[in-house]
Amino acid sequence: MKKLTAVLGAVLLCMAALTGYAGCVFAQETKEYFSFAASKEEVFLNDEVRIAISANPPGGNETVAGFRLQVEYDSTKLTLKRVDTSPQIENGTFRYHNNGDTMTGIYVCSGTAAPDLIGECMILVFRVNEDAVFGETSVSAQIDQVVDWSARQLPSVSSITSVFRITPEIAKEALLTKLVPSEGTLEPAFDPYIQEYALQVGAQTEQVLFELEAADGGTARANRKNLGKQGSVTQFVITATSSDKKNKSQYIVNVTRGEREKAGTTDKEGSSGRSKSGGTSGKTAAGDDGNEDLTAGAVFYGERNLYVVGSGMPVYAVYVIAGALGLFAAGILTAVIVLVRKRKK
Repeated sequence: MKKLTAVLGAVLLCMAALTGYAGCVFAQETKEYFSFAASKEEVFLNDEVRIAISANPPGGNETVAGFRLQVEYDSTKLTLKRVDTSPQIENGTFRYHNNGDTMTGIYVCSGTAAPDLIGECMILVFRVNEDAVFGETSVSAQIDQVVDWSARQLPSVSSITSVFRITPEIAKEALLTKLVPSEGTLEPAFDPYIQEYALQVGAQTEQVLFELEAADGGTARANRKNLGKQGSVTQFVITATSSDKKNKSQYIVNVTRGEREKAGTTDKEGSSGRSKSGGTSGKTAAGDDGNEDLTAGAVFYGERNLYVVGSGMPVYAVYVIAGALGLFAAGILTAVIVLVRKRKK
């Protein structure tokens, strides 16, 4: 029994050692084979953005023979123009499909052996859209499913998310000298060297026009005039161009359109015109036209509505009093007639 226990203990020790050794090998294999580098962080409209992909083999006998590349981006701001490859990647060995916001590419080497991929081997070339909204955007790239020549998958995943800020251009030769909106007030106040502004307008406003002037005989124009739906923010781009057409500056105005007030609150308690007993007044609250609110002093009795206007008495109460006085007068008159008849007899 002791010998069996000793043998089992030795086997367990050997398995633990092998497991630990295998774990070390796996840790070495998970080293990233690829790295990414973006060409810039600040970009302009129509500017070109490049993301370079470099191979960094960890050494040893392993050579990458294939991988998958996945790229995600905002197609309203960026357009993937092309993918440039180095001579290390032969023609036809890398193919990709782009559906607008996502690109998927596959590399599979050809020949009798996998070529060594070392250094910069691929460049993703994007262009900033001419009508892109200013602000931040990003590109996410990932390489996975890496295999060697024998089709053995190497446990390596490399990824990056590059953030770009799309900013307006400015040139001293093409400055905007006047920017006056048809409604509202710019925040901050206009300055030829300040390129971004905010503007608040009412919910009823559907268009905003700008009075524009450019320096030294240049021209200026806005890219739009219509606003989005109520409660939304619409970005206006104003472009100033020099008189010789060689330089331009861009300014942005983010216009916030107000939201329409919610209808249905006619009394101070916000009862939406509904009586406590379930009746409906049929009148709306007083507005700017000076009409008096007839529901302000309403008293409800079932389906009968008594409206108190100012200090006047309820109309229904007046009718009741008048009726009572009429009955009283009729009673007195009847009594007088009876007494007169009795005296005659």
